[in-house]
Amino acid sequence: MWSPVVVLLLVALSGVAEGGVWKRSDDTSTSEVLLQQLSKQLNHVTAQVAALQAQLKAAARSVAFQARSVAFQARSGAFQARSVAFQAQPSSGLVQLGADATVVYDKVNLTIGNAYDDHTGFFTAPLSGTYTFSVSCMAGMQW
Repeated sequence: MWSPVVVLLLVALSGVAEGGVWKRSDDTSTSEVLLQQLSKQLNHVTAQVAALQAQLKAAARSVAFQARSVAFQARSGAFQARSVAFQAQPSSGLVQLGADATVVYDKVNLTIGNAYDDHTGFFTAPLSGTYTFSVSCMAGMQW
């Protein structure tokens, strides 16, 4: 068994004298506690700043992408405003024509510039320039 003298000696040896007051080795001073709290807060704030910096970088990348997209759309829109094209065909396979008849290609597959009217069969050139048309037809068959 331990004697009271040995226990008292062990307690005395494990303490640290600080300003004339004996202190246990697991005790911390008020300034040490404050320093630990401030250190924890600093670590937390540092982590928050890093997270905010990452969010800011992501937002900057997103804004840059959107700006490029808007610029591309503006260029594309300007290009489409100057472009005219259409591709159409008759909805029925064969069309019989009489004299001075207008062929109406009423199934429109592509239209840029809305220059072709699929009800009348008329193409109205919205811009001055050179236009190319390609038509496939067969004549001379008797029904």
